[in-house]
Amino acid sequence: MVLEGIRLGENVEIEALDETEVNDVIETRGGKHSRAKNNFVEAVYKIRQVGSDFKWHLDVRVFSDGVAIRYRVPGAENGTFTETKVLGELTEFSLTLGDDDVTWTFSRPNNPKSELGNYEGIWEGVKFRDLPTRNRFHGSLYGLPVVLSDATKKAPFPYRLITDAALYSYSGMRLRAGDTGVLKVDLADKMFKKALPFKTPWRVLMLAGSLNDLVNSDLVPNLNPPPDLQLFNDTSYIKAGRSVWRWLKHNTGTPEEERHYIDMAQQLGYEYTTIDEGWESRKAGHSLMRDMAVQAVYDKFGTHYWKEVERLIEYAEDKGLKVFLWKNHGQVADPSNDYEDLRTFLDKVKHVGAAGVKGKQKSRHGVGLSEAIDKIELQEKILIEGAKRRLMINFHGCAQPSGQERTYPNAVTREGIMGLETNRFGSNPKLMPSHNAALPFTRFIVGPADYTPLSLDEKYKGPTTTAHQIATLICFDSYLQTISEDPQVIMESPFVDVIKKIPSTWDETRVLEPSAIGELAVIVRRKDDEWFLGVLSGSTETREVKISLDFLEDKEYTATIVMTKLLESDGHENTVMEEHEWFASAEIEVKLWGEDTKGDGYVMILSPPIDDRRRTMRQESVASWVSDDR
Repeated sequence: MVLEGIRLGENVEIEALDETEVNDVIETRGGKHSRAKNNFVEAVYKIRQVGSDFKWHLDVRVFSDGVAIRYRVPGAENGTFTETKVLGELTEFSLTLGDDDVTWTFSRPNNPKSELGNYEGIWEGVKFRDLPTRNRFHGSLYGLPVVLSDATKKAPFPYRLITDAALYSYSGMRLRAGDTGVLKVDLADKMFKKALPFKTPWRVLMLAGSLNDLVNSDLVPNLNPPPDLQLFNDTSYIKAGRSVWRWLKHNTGTPEEERHYIDMAQQLGYEYTTIDEGWESRKAGHSLMRDMAVQAVYDKFGTHYWKEVERLIEYAEDKGLKVFLWKNHGQVADPSNDYEDLRTFLDKVKHVGAAGVKGKQKSRHGVGLSEAIDKIELQEKILIEGAKRRLMINFHGCAQPSGQERTYPNAVTREGIMGLETNRFGSNPKLMPSHNAALPFTRFIVGPADYTPLSLDEKYKGPTTTAHQIATLICFDSYLQTISEDPQVIMESPFVDVIKKIPSTWDETRVLEPSAIGELAVIVRRKDDEWFLGVLSGSTETREVKISLDFLEDKEYTATIVMTKLLESDGHENTVMEEHEWFASAEIEVKLWGEDTKGDGYVMILSPPIDDRRRTMRQESVASWVSDDR
């Protein structure tokens, strides 16, 4: 770390070393699983700069699946030294990799300015040796996380992931690729002031022997402090669920149109509705967007929009639903009055009865905007003030999570991902299936994401099949799962019962063979006594894969399957739903269609049979969906 007048690590003396061991089990809120092990050995090196006598600490934690370090600068030990300027950081990750080893990063070639402004990019694998020259706009700078894969799979840990954890009141880090197999920490702010004492976020190297180990790692949230029990003495208001959402298909609606969505959400058994941008008046401080379709959403609730939204929330509560309201953070991000505008807005949100806020940092598309220290501090302020009012928070226009959901459990999800809304805008290329097949092993490793999954509409689902789209509901985890598809379309679909049944949190997650980053995601999750299998093909080639069901107990299950029956070269597809009585420990062979047009998928829900007396395997085709996109 480089401070004003001091380069920590040069000409130093270790004065003391303290070691501790922690073995703990943490009850999670049920993202990928309901319980997490937190076992590590910690070494704290107390260090003195020779000559200046400046004191600092190096904290090192070693887990079975990785290592993390951070720097701490104490206050009292440094006498009258009360404030400093942080000018940079010298931390490097030095890696030994083969020529064919692959690094997974995200980029946005069609709009590189916003790539590190909101962390919305396409995930793709490149040779590690090509990192220094690939991203020319950002000068070999990459956002987090970065995933490295051993091509031979013979290394003790063939999967490695670099990220940060516990990012609070500090500048976020990116990674700059060097020419000698080195990834260097690069802070979003080139200079910022810090009062003593302070600490950096953790710099994390995650190690995994398999994709299953990688997906199930709790390293990032475990490096965050537990919640403040005074702030979170009652977390009963923090509830998982699925939300309907008009914006992608229709923009924000009038109060009557939003009531119609609430009616359909109730029929689907969903728990939330999200009222997006446009419920406030344009006079409330909104700046018009260039997209004329988006401009049209303003003033939908009229000049008395708070009263209208209060009536809408009362209507939703009568139907058993809660409401999230949109807000542009830029309108309440004034630290000069100690965020009085923020508190006033959240007071109103609480008064009208909303359950939470979906807020976006409207970006200037500046490099590193979402990880600048002022934006990081604003996010924490929103979480704290939201918790005081028992409000949940969904961040958009932000960077990847760093485990904040452990310290602030009202942080139910966040963006920091290129999600399905990308397919709405003609200026963007449609999301490729390889992007979706990479996400469970890249972005989703570090925390939940508001990808806003599911489209049954050819216009929005891009080059993926209906089965692929439904499988994203299983493969992508978010405590608050915002559904893009119009609920009327879902209810008219033959797959409505399958879609309704998929929850947003899980008790157990397993990655199955033959999963491969960007090529194939085979993920099975358990909720209570039911198993949900989702398969995402990242390829547009037709192929067959074998999947073992040896995770099942030695008993019979009823299987409900959604799969592609036929995909033609013009993209025309026939999707079917089938029901089977199934025996345990079976192996299934799945045909994944492609025909050089779409990435396919597969969904299976395994439930204990209602009638245990039926012992013969039976197959019954109960529904068929034929696309009409010729």
